[in-house]
Amino acid sequence: MFEELPFIIGFLLFSIIVSYLMLKYITGPFKKIIVGLMVVGIVIHEKKRKVSC
Repeated sequence: MFEELPFIIGFLLFSIIVSYLMLKYITGPFKKIIVGLMVVGIVIHEKKRKVSC
């Protein structure tokens, strides 16, 4: 578990950085929907990784 913790934290940071960069270039009325989907996707993915480890 502790060996994989740096990978989980690294992937989380990478996901947050990529999401931030994508959101800088997204405009329009669908921005809130896309933001919500991205946040939910990151949270679900991290929960699944934590359960599978």
